[in-house]
Amino acid sequence: MRRVALLAAVVLLAGCGGSENGSGERQVIDASTALGLSGGTEVTVRGFFAHEPGTIIPRMCTSLSEMYPPTCQMPSLPVSNLSDKAEKKLDLEHDPETGGTWSQHEIELNGRIEDGALVVE
Repeated sequence: MRRVALLAAVVLLAGCGGSENGSGERQVIDASTALGLSGGTEVTVRGFFAHEPGTIIPRMCTSLSEMYPPTCQMPSLPVSNLSDKAEKKLDLEHDPETGGTWSQHEIELNGRIEDGALVVE
């Protein structure tokens, strides 16, 4: 009887590790939480977006600095596979002098976690 109970507990716990909640929707998490997830986990990351001047890779941030243009405060999550066209569709502020872009409010991006980055779908 003890083995059956143990097996049932293992099966139940194994079902809890998915990236979707019971309604089939993705988890909505912040950048800090996303950094701790294993590769292949599908998520929606909510946070501030920043593509800082002189950088190739934009980031999802838990908060932005108060300097101008704003930069990511740590922890932050690199964002890959986001096309220029898709980035232009986001509600972003743009500094024409430096080329930096950022969101004034939190946004959500869908993707999967791979090698410590959000790979946008």
